[in-house]
Amino acid sequence: MRNAYLFPLLAAMVSNLPAAWGTDEMTPYPATNVGFVRMVFRVPEVENEADRKVEIIVGKTLMVDCCSGLMELDTSK
Repeated sequence: MRNAYLFPLLAAMVSNLPAAWGTDEMTPYPATNVGFVRMVFRVPEVENEADRKVEIIVGKTLMVDCCSGLMELDTSK
């Protein structure tokens, strides 16, 4: 009786080995161009997916000069 359960259990374990080893989660997506990065965002599972909201803000951080214009002072005598 024990052997009857052992084979299906072993078969299920062996069939899940690639998932246990960890597959590349980027495989379904195309390769990026130079200077770009592919990212995966993992959010916790919730019971109702309609209640889940994710906001992704894409931008670039740059050093800027706040005084890019001419600073002139008009004085009168």
